[in-house]
Amino acid sequence: MSASRWFRFHPVVAEGPSLDDLWLAALAPGRTATEGPVLVRTTAGWRLLASDGRDGGRRHPAGYPVLDPARQDLPEVGRLRAAYPSNIPWPSLVPHDGGWLLVGFDGTSTGGPLPGYGTHGDVVVQRSV
Repeated sequence: MSASRWFRFHPVVAEGPSLDDLWLAALAPGRTATEGPVLVRTTAGWRLLASDGRDGGRRHPAGYPVLDPARQDLPEVGRLRAAYPSNIPWPSLVPHDGGWLLVGFDGTSTGGPLPGYGTHGDVVVQRSV
């Protein structure tokens, strides 16, 4: 993930032989509220899952885009059909019992006001059917 300004996030992919020698391989700077990128291997190959926040506008509505990390422009090749709780839940997929679990969070406040950015609420687990 990269940020061009405070709270303007877009996904990127870096490659390289080590963490000290990386280069930018792909990016989607047209997305302005997309964060939480997670690489996952699927039957269709490697995919970059992300979270489009509610500030993404009509072009990128709130939800979970599936991006193709093999292409330099990170095109959207699908969307996860899953509930989208508040607070930009980062999508993490885990294979489970022949399907998938989607682990995220919902922005729920506990014990008073939410302490600010970086705290994301209760864990939410969804299962594919």
